[in-house]
Amino acid sequence: MFLVAATLGHTDCIACAKVANCVLGAAAALLLSLLSARIFRRRAVAIAAGLAAALHPGFVLLSTEVQTEPLFLLLLLGAGLFLLVAGDRPSSNAGVVAGGLLGLAALTRSSALALAPLLLAPLLDRRFPRRVGLHLAASAGLGFLVALTPWTLRNAVVFHELIPVSDAGGFSFYQGNSIWTRRYYALRNRQDYAAWNQAMDDDALRHLAEIEREGKRTPSQRSAAFARLALEDTLADPAGSLRLIGLKAWQWLRPYPTPWFWPSEVVAAVGLLYSGIYVFAAVGFARSPRRGVAAFCTALLVVSMAAHVVLQVVWRYRVPYWDPVLLLYGTFGAWRACASSGYRRATTRAAPTVWPGRTPCCSAIEPMTFVCPICRAALVREADVLRCTACDRRSPLDGEIADFSEGRYFDAFVPGQRLTDAQRQGLEFEIPGAASRVRDFYLPLLARSLGTRTGGLRLLDSGCGNGLSVDILCEAGHDAWGVDLSALRKWQWRERTRRDRLACADSLRLPFADGAFDAILCSGVLEHVGVKERGGDRYEVSPLPDRDALRLQFLAEHVRVLAPGGTLWLDFPNGAFPIDFWHGVRAGAPRWHRRDEGFLPTFEELQRYARVLGSDWRVRGRSAVGRLRFRQVGAHWWGRLLAPAADTYLAVLAAFPPLLRTAANPFLVVEMSRRPTG
Repeated sequence: MFLVAATLGHTDCIACAKVANCVLGAAAALLLSLLSARIFRRRAVAIAAGLAAALHPGFVLLSTEVQTEPLFLLLLLGAGLFLLVAGDRPSSNAGVVAGGLLGLAALTRSSALALAPLLLAPLLDRRFPRRVGLHLAASAGLGFLVALTPWTLRNAVVFHELIPVSDAGGFSFYQGNSIWTRRYYALRNRQDYAAWNQAMDDDALRHLAEIEREGKRTPSQRSAAFARLALEDTLADPAGSLRLIGLKAWQWLRPYPTPWFWPSEVVAAVGLLYSGIYVFAAVGFARSPRRGVAAFCTALLVVSMAAHVVLQVVWRYRVPYWDPVLLLYGTFGAWRACASSGYRRATTRAAPTVWPGRTPCCSAIEPMTFVCPICRAALVREADVLRCTACDRRSPLDGEIADFSEGRYFDAFVPGQRLTDAQRQGLEFEIPGAASRVRDFYLPLLARSLGTRTGGLRLLDSGCGNGLSVDILCEAGHDAWGVDLSALRKWQWRERTRRDRLACADSLRLPFADGAFDAILCSGVLEHVGVKERGGDRYEVSPLPDRDALRLQFLAEHVRVLAPGGTLWLDFPNGAFPIDFWHGVRAGAPRWHRRDEGFLPTFEELQRYARVLGSDWRVRGRSAVGRLRFRQVGAHWWGRLLAPAADTYLAVLAAFPPLLRTAANPFLVVEMSRRPTG
């Protein structure tokens, strides 16, 4: 019908049909760009996705042929875009349009019927009440049925049978699973393919004649008869059938076209292109800021592949299903890899994040103040001193910064002293690193924990370093506080906006009340508890006799100030990984160490501590994708060379969560939370 309309009834005008398909291809590139903008909210990434789609060889090839794929691709992308819009607003009208477009796509290629269950995705969206998700899913389902109903009624009138889309399912199953399909995978040249194709067509016509002689003349009867023929071939050779499934799966997944059908140069070039797209798409999936959308796209990839492996696999059929998703996440993954490699200026700072529906302040949360770290009684301010109302302990206020250290800092910095070049370099690296740690990694995690609470969460950054994280978290609408036990940090905090929320305090005795925080962030702190470190020309570290007791006390103190249902996130270099890039004489230089060194914690160590804290504590490993930016390593030429490979390696680890807890993971991100009771 589309070609009839595009050619004004002159269906023999091949040039007109090709022009129409080219227009569809250009529109598909625009839709892919809009999808990228909505998912990743990066203009540069959206433009890159549109350009990649416009130049993608698979899309270009489809647009130059008179096939249904360009129209199908446009309808499929439109359905995805409107379903995303429906969930973001939410909008039942957009849901109806999404379902209608998917129904039209199914009328174009019946294999899209397998995607119909994905219209139920709003039911899994936790941003809104369940009734909203149910309403959106019902709207999408309604649109899908409205699109299919006219054609189904037409089939019922013409054939007197219920045929929702077409009767080609049985024959497709026959083409993809008969003995002829097994012979196809033994072909080695085009001449053999031509002979095979002719023989298969002749055999199909012979079977069709036999089926009609048996009196099976309706579409459903013919379709069922061909399906039975394929099942007979399948059951006759179970081992061969399993091998056939593997061959079809590989044909769908392989990054290159059929070697004996295309010139070797084309096979090599396409294979290289798709291999790169696969790698960058893996990075994009691992670093996606919208995990729900990434899960939906993963389900689309799995369902579409499974449907075709069951029926019939043709490499061209994969393009409209898989290539849009691969390009979406591949361009984003390439952008992230370039950013990690230093192609983007490290000092670039993103705009403050303000969560929808929340003001950038914490007025909705009951005001909190410090308490005495010794007896946990209330404090009163007297001039520039905080005095405990119970034990009369006095802690100075220096420019609104509370100091509970009693002068016992872990460093010997004196304001006004001259810093070494290495120290200055380290402080410079910290600024973009502190910003990206919060903006690119922890804020997305916290966004999934906000729920319906107004004003954000009350957060503690334990070991907050230069304090920039507290400013960023407050700008994002959270009630953020920070502590550190460093004279240098206290001197740096003069530049912070929220100095009143920063305190010099021992992490073993926090100046906060029980259950004060919804979540705690703790980056690069635990490894320094219970050890003795020596710098200078050679970095040395050794565990103290009571290391385990001190680390357990550290965790117990943070658990104390964590509210019921709260989460403690810790990240640090993995002690089971043999190389440490974060501690040493030079920033980013590799430091080889033994597992039994006693310095860097391991995942097993955290599990052991959690068991002591209580059987209801759960320890889970998280991917470090988004947490690491390789800035210190990037100061070395070899670091800049290896950073993209390291980024890809982390993405691969993220795809296999059990590996995150092993020695294969160089950097641990650990989530500790209490299991729900009842």
